[in-house]
Amino acid sequence: MRDKKIILIILFFVLSAITYGKGFIGINGNLFFPSDSDYNDIYGSSMIYPEIEIMQKVSNKLFVFGSYGYMRKTGKTTGDLEVDTKSTRNILSVGAGYGIMINENADIIIKLGMSRIGYKEEAMEESVSGNKLGILFGTDLLYKIGNRFFTKLTIGYMSGRDNIDGVDIKLGGFKAGVGLGIRF
Repeated sequence: MRDKKIILIILFFVLSAITYGKGFIGINGNLFFPSDSDYNDIYGSSMIYPEIEIMQKVSNKLFVFGSYGYMRKTGKTTGDLEVDTKSTRNILSVGAGYGIMINENADIIIKLGMSRIGYKEEAMEESVSGNKLGILFGTDLLYKIGNRFFTKLTIGYMSGRDNIDGVDIKLGGFKAGVGLGIRF
């Protein structure tokens, strides 16, 4: 039920952006640095993942946004017995942003929101899955290319934690990315 609500919110952003003509849609390539050291031991200290983001301008400087990112990584457990593992994460985010115009071609958007981080870890024919809510914050630098297109640099951090069989795991981390988009 919660997934349906998030999908409806993102659909609202898309339809509003198209209808009111003050929206953006973009695709980002992000470099993610997980904050969980055990995760880093198995999968490495960074991963690249795609993300689609929709933003709607609701006033002169205020934006709302929704995004979806997908991570998938394979690794091996540490220790004497090295076992193949697979990790997937689905990240749905919503929030608000405040825009600051630098000049006629560049804007900075400071964002704050919530993320639903769905995860699944697989090893030795066993799997563990779940989802948790977390906070995200970040900054985007948008640079206009003509009237409708833009490039984007983004940095941010998302938090999220869960407890699996008495072990605390961190689902968040730092991200930096680049993207391309179009204005409606």
